[in-house]
Amino acid sequence: MRLHRSALLGATVLAGFAAAGALACGPFFPWQLLNDRVATLHDLPVDSFFFQASHLLPPPDPALEKEQAAAPDGAVCSTYRESDDSGGEPSAAAELYATGARAFDGGDGAGATQAFRAVLQGGGRGVHAVCAAFMLGRALDRSGDTAGAEKAFLRTRDLVSHGAPDPFGLAVASFGEQARLFLRQSGLVAGPAAAPQPAPPTPEALAALHKAVTLYSQQAAYRDENGVDSLQEVAEAMLSEQPGAQIWFDAAAKDPRIRQLLLAYAVADTPLLEGIDEDAAHSLLGSLDSKPVSTRVLDQLAPVFDPAEDSRDAGRLAAVAYLAGRYDLAAQFATAPADPLSAWIRAKLSLQHDDLAESARRFAEAVQVLAAHPDALGETGTRLRAETGVMDLARGDFVPALTVLFGFGDTYWGDTAYVAERLVTTDQLRSFVKTLPPLPPKPAVGDRGASIRNLLARRLMREGAYAEAAGWFTDPALAADSRRFASLDARSRDAFWRTDRAEASWKAAVLERQKGMELFGTEVLPDQAVTEGDYPDGYGPSKPPSGPLVTPLEKRRFAANAPDPDRRFHYRFDAAREAERSAGMLPPRSQAFYAVLCGGASWLLETDDQQGASQLYKAYVAKGALQPKGAVFGETCPAPDFAAAAHQRWWQPLDAIERGAARHWRGLRRRLGV
Repeated sequence: MRLHRSALLGATVLAGFAAAGALACGPFFPWQLLNDRVATLHDLPVDSFFFQASHLLPPPDPALEKEQAAAPDGAVCSTYRESDDSGGEPSAAAELYATGARAFDGGDGAGATQAFRAVLQGGGRGVHAVCAAFMLGRALDRSGDTAGAEKAFLRTRDLVSHGAPDPFGLAVASFGEQARLFLRQSGLVAGPAAAPQPAPPTPEALAALHKAVTLYSQQAAYRDENGVDSLQEVAEAMLSEQPGAQIWFDAAAKDPRIRQLLLAYAVADTPLLEGIDEDAAHSLLGSLDSKPVSTRVLDQLAPVFDPAEDSRDAGRLAAVAYLAGRYDLAAQFATAPADPLSAWIRAKLSLQHDDLAESARRFAEAVQVLAAHPDALGETGTRLRAETGVMDLARGDFVPALTVLFGFGDTYWGDTAYVAERLVTTDQLRSFVKTLPPLPPKPAVGDRGASIRNLLARRLMREGAYAEAAGWFTDPALAADSRRFASLDARSRDAFWRTDRAEASWKAAVLERQKGMELFGTEVLPDQAVTEGDYPDGYGPSKPPSGPLVTPLEKRRFAANAPDPDRRFHYRFDAAREAERSAGMLPPRSQAFYAVLCGGASWLLETDDQQGASQLYKAYVAKGALQPKGAVFGETCPAPDFAAAAHQRWWQPLDAIERGAARHWRGLRRRLGV
C-alpha cells in the first residue's frame, strides 16, 4: 500500500486536535483518528499555550508546592488566625501580622512595613512568617524600594523551602511578584496590554526582561495560571503591531530565554479551523491579527536561527514551519535526535515519500524518543502514540492496531471499537481480550476493559454464540438475559409442538426488541451502543471505508463483520423477522397469527421501514382472519394467545370432521325416513 504524495500535500494544514477528519459528526463525540486518515497523519496537533508555558523551565524547587493562588489585591492571610503549633510560632506573630495587614489595606505603607518586619524579626517560621515576608515585598514595592522588595520575595521562598507551611501558595506567587519588578524596569509594558515604547531597548532593559521572563517561567512551571497569563502578556506585547514592538522583537529575540517564549506562543497560535468554536478550542490561542503570529515569528526567526544552538527551540520552530506549510524549513530545523517534537515532525515529513514501511519506522522512532522524554509533550504525546495504530491499519496489521489503540481507548474509544468490531476476526478479538488483566469486582463506568468485554459478548450474540457470550457480559443481568435468549432460541427450533416453537420464537423476538441494544447492538455505527443509540451519527464510518490508507482486506472485513442488516437499530429488523417466523408456525386464522405479525410491524414502523411493515400486513391479509373492529395493524397489537392457537390447530380440524359427520347422518336419516 503506497501513500500518494499528492493526497498528503493537498491536505489542509490543520490546527491542534481540531482536525476535520478527526471529528465525528454528532455532539460531544471525542476525537477520532480513522475518519480521515490522511488528514490525521498529516496534521500536527499542538499543545496549549498553558502546557507550552508551563514547560519552558522545570520547577526550580520541588519543596514549593502551589496550593492556592494568592489574592491579587489587598493583604493575604488576613483571615488566618490559628497559631502554627508544629512550627512553634507564638500567637503574637498572628497579632503583629494582623496589624500590618490592616495598615497595608488602609494605605499606611510605613506601618505595614514595620509590622511585617517585626513578625520576621521574631524568628518564627510558621504561616504568618511566610505571609509577612510576602506582604513585606508588596509593601516595599509600593513604596519604591525595589531591591528590598526582591529580597522579601526571595525570603518568602526560602522560608517555604526550609519547611514553613504555605497554605496560600505564596512561594510560587512570589515568583510573579518579583518578575513584575523586573518587567517594570524593562519598560516593555507599563500595565496590562500596554504597548512597548518606540525607543530601542537598552542592554539593561533587555537584562531586566530576561529576568522577568525567567521568573514568570519558573512560576508557570508550577502550573500557576498567573504565571502563564503574564508570559502571554509579554509575548503579545512583543508581537503586537504597536509602534516599537518590532524593535523590541528584533532585540529581545536574540535572548534564548525570550526566544523560547516567542516560539512557545507561536506554536500555540496556529490558525483556528473554520467552523470550530474559538471558545471551545482550548488548545489554541486566537491570532492577534489577520496574519497568524506563527507565520510572523517564522519569517523573522528562521533566517537567523541556528538549530545547533538549542535543540528544543529547533523543534518548536520546525513545528511552526510545518504548520505554515513550509516543509523545507521544517525538515531543516527538525534535526534534533532526542527531541520528541522533532522526531514526530520527521515522521510526518516521511509520508511525503510514498514509503509506508519507512514512515512506520519513523513513527516508531518518534515514540521511542518520547518514551525517553515522557514529559516533553502533553496531550499530543497520546496522539503521537495512537497514530502508530493508524500506520498499522494502513498496512493491514489489524491486531497490532487494536493493541495500540486500546492502550489509548480512554481517548480514542471510537477508533478502538471500530477495529475490534469490524476488522479483527472474532477469534483474534477473543484472544486479545483474554490477555487483558482481570476486571475489579465493580468496574468503573467507562472502563475500557469492561467495554471491550461487552463488545465481544454482543459480537458473539450477533453471530449466534449465545452460550459463550453469556460468559463475557460484565453485567450479571445481561448474562442472564443472554442465557434466556439462548434457551428460547433452542426451544423455537427443538420443541415438539409447532405452537410451542412459535411461542418461544415470539418471546425471543420480544427479548431482542426490548434488550437489543444491550445484547446485540454494535458499539459503533450503525447502532452506537456506546451512546445508547441516542445519535444517528458518531463513532466509526457510516459507509465502507475508502481512501489511500484503506487496504482491500479492511474493506472485506468491514463487509464481512457487518450486522444483518447493516442499519441503525439492526436488532429491531431481526426481531421482526423472528416474529414473522413465529407467525409461520401458527394457524393463519388464529388471534396469535395477527398479534405476532402486528408486533413485528410495529417494530419496523419504529425504524420508519414502511415497506417491511407493509409486507407483514400483506401476509396477514392473505391468510389471517378478520380482527376485532377498531384494531389498527402495527399500532394496537394484543398479546398473542398461544393457548387458543394450540387449541385451534388441533381441535378445529376435528370439529370440522364432527360437523361433517353430523350433516351426513342427518341426511341419511331423512332419506331413510327415520
